[in-house]
Amino acid sequence: MSKITIKDIARAAGVSRGTVDRVINGRGNVKAEKRDRILQIADQIGYEKNLIASTLAINKTHQIAVVLPAGVDSYWKQIRLGVQAAMRNIGQYGVEITYFDFDYEVGASYENQLMEALNITPAAILTAPLFKMETIRFARIVEHNNIPFFTINTEQEIAGITSYVGQNSKDAGKLAGSILTLRQKALSEILVITIGSDSTNAQHTADKITGLQQYLNANSIHAKIKELYIEDKQKLNESVEDLLTTKSNIKSIWFTNSQAYTFFKIYQKSIKPDVIVLGFDIVTENVQLLESGKLSALFNQNPSEQSFRAMMQIYDLLINKVQPPRSYYLPIDIVLKENLAAYIKRDESLFQNDHKILH
Repeated sequence: MSKITIKDIARAAGVSRGTVDRVINGRGNVKAEKRDRILQIADQIGYEKNLIASTLAINKTHQIAVVLPAGVDSYWKQIRLGVQAAMRNIGQYGVEITYFDFDYEVGASYENQLMEALNITPAAILTAPLFKMETIRFARIVEHNNIPFFTINTEQEIAGITSYVGQNSKDAGKLAGSILTLRQKALSEILVITIGSDSTNAQHTADKITGLQQYLNANSIHAKIKELYIEDKQKLNESVEDLLTTKSNIKSIWFTNSQAYTFFKIYQKSIKPDVIVLGFDIVTENVQLLESGKLSALFNQNPSEQSFRAMMQIYDLLINKVQPPRSYYLPIDIVLKENLAAYIKRDESLFQNDHKILH
């Protein structure tokens, strides 16, 4: 029997060879229904993806350093699942990974692990650059040494970064403004809470607040943004006590990261029922808050898809010599109590089949 080719799959599926190539190699945007049909046909007719000839010829191993926070919550676990799903697709091409774990709340830990990653002489580095100044210093090093530097979760406009995959944080701020003003016609104060580093060293937080302010300005909404940074969780109660009294003008609260559940775990007092509360990320604890009504909505950043697509970009650069875009923005999903079940079902089945990560 002759070998099955991409051309055979294209003919059977009634699509172009380019479309089949994008699906097989995880590149570009193909509608889910068409993608699933192509993959089903490929399985049915026995297509097997060959190792790339250049990789076979030189038998080269590509070491990738993956620098991520140590287990904080299920958001970061989903990031790792995305990396693992990518590796099931590209591991056969000589791609290997080594994890370097840092403390989510400590910039020095992040920087130390980045430096440790250099010890394996990586072909590329993937990280979530949560700390701006530390990232600036490290980016100079990788740029000098011509090491591709890929980022997710937090976009940093810094020389030396090869590509970013994730949400546009300023757009997230604008989206928050749109939701808050739809639900609250007479906004006077918006409380923006960040549990962790303040915006001077956390670029994604600064960008989110900038986007929110831009939305308010563009729509002539004269609401005051009150920023609250809580680095010491033990002092959380005293930090918010005066802000959330019955006499407070705050009608909207926005958590800028996945740590909303930390706030509600410590702050046991009730928040007024007319206050809208927005959070980030479908982590187990936040899901419970959404189901109970303590959170009004969650922004889903698709963490697994961020890391999966970033890893596929690294593969394309190292193996196929395809230069990635400087920024690859993923959509920001709005998750409500009413559509939560669909997202949970999707995430539960996400890794049963490697291809389903490309939703």
